[in-house]
Amino acid sequence: MDSAVAVRNERIRPDDKQEPSNLILHNNAITRALAYAAGLLGATSGVKAQLSHWADLAMASALIYLDLRLPELDWRSTHPNLMTWFDRMVARHACAHP
Repeated sequence: MDSAVAVRNERIRPDDKQEPSNLILHNNAITRALAYAAGLLGATSGVKAQLSHWADLAMASALIYLDLRLPELDWRSTHPNLMTWFDRMVARHACAHP
């Protein structure tokens, strides 16, 4: 999440003030984090009966932020199991609180 915010902040700076090395560093960190999360899911993408880990909430929040601020990363196409997990997580918890 820190790297996603750093990329967003760098991109809203004027073009001549942006640091390409910062963009590369933080985009690589995002790529590694997504690959790690997708790897933890493996071939499965089910959501547990209850939200039992704060990490689940943090990951879902980070993915929402990526969709909002860095949609060009297109994490859904590169990590379909993470996309399935996210979609199930959102569907399950969107109806939990009327």
